[in-house]
Amino acid sequence: MSGDYTVGRVAVPDTAASMHSAHETQPIVLTSFMDLMFQFSPLLGAGAGFGSMPSLLMPSAIGDVGISTRPPNTPSESVRVVAAGRLGRQSPGSASFCIGAWHAVCGEPVVIMEDFKTSPVKGGMGADQKPRLPCYKLE
Repeated sequence: MSGDYTVGRVAVPDTAASMHSAHETQPIVLTSFMDLMFQFSPLLGAGAGFGSMPSLLMPSAIGDVGISTRPPNTPSESVRVVAAGRLGRQSPGSASFCIGAWHAVCGEPVVIMEDFKTSPVKGGMGADQKPRLPCYKLE
């Protein structure tokens, strides 16, 4: 993270290749593309230039999402993603970011997510912990 900004590229994956008859219905925005946009968020706290990541961050809420009617839909097309926000390095807790994605052919963002909240994952299973018993019974 450079100052309060993180910059990267997200490319449209070729999911049609794994579909039956290599066909995929073209929606306004591909689900796989939006999934990659959400996965970009944990990189905000990945510790670029700061050493290791203090904890795993997961998206927990999004205040507002705007999607253009012309997002990239062709495999390997990419957008430049800029995320603005600040993550506390000493004691990471929830953080809020604004994420925007720009395509080369548009003068405005094709995706914008405001008040994108991430929270550290807590209560994970360490190497010294045993698996928990299921809370249901199979008969």
